[in-house]
Formats: sequence, structure tokens, C-alpha cells
Amino acid sequence: MLHHFYETEKAKGKEIYATYYISGLVSGANKLPSTKEQNDGSILSFSPPEVVDSYLVMLCQDSNLDESIKEFTKIYSIHIYALSPSPMTNYDPLAEALNESLKDKQGRTPVE
Repeated sequence: MLHHFYETEKAKGKEIYATYYISGLVSGANKLPSTKEQNDGSILSFSPPEVVDSYLVMLCQDSNLDESIKEFTKIYSIHIYALSPSPMTNYDPLAEALNESLKDKQGRTPVE
């Protein structure tokens, strides 16, 4: 519905800008170090590090959508999160609203 409104207004030549919400997996970092130095200076070896994907929620401008999508290895959701008459320059209010919406009953976010 919001996407239809956005496309209709753009087709009429009106200045309208979309902020997109993208959620999905991105290539992660190493979960475990491959080596660890002991107190005596010796090196303890581990099996090769396990690479773990991370869940990411991103807000991006319509002009950066294609570039932002490339960062994900798997996408769960893409939708218009907000519309505005000028490009967003400060995402803090939207990010705070998004963080609040992700909290569980104890007030924790998924990364806590």
C-alpha cells in the first residue's frame, strides 16, 4: 500500500523519498579464534574458526537500495519504512523507533 502510494506520487512528478527497511543475514565474522596465546608464551591451537552469519536490520534511502541489498547473503524482508518530502539525513529517530519495536517483554533487543 505504501509502495503503491510512493510509486503513484513519483509518477506524478512529486518529490517523495522512501526509507527502506531491510532485514536478513550478512556474512559474519569468525566465531572462535584459531589460536590463543597462553600465559607461558606457548600457543594453543583450535580447529579452524567457524564463520557465523549475523542478523541485520538496516534502514536505507531509496537511492541506495540496490547497493544495500548486495550486503546481505539472505533477505527476510524489504519494505518501505517511511516516506518524506526530502531525503532523510538523520536516521536516529527512525532507528530508535525500530530498536523499541524489536525489544522483548523484558526490554532486551536481539543483540543483548
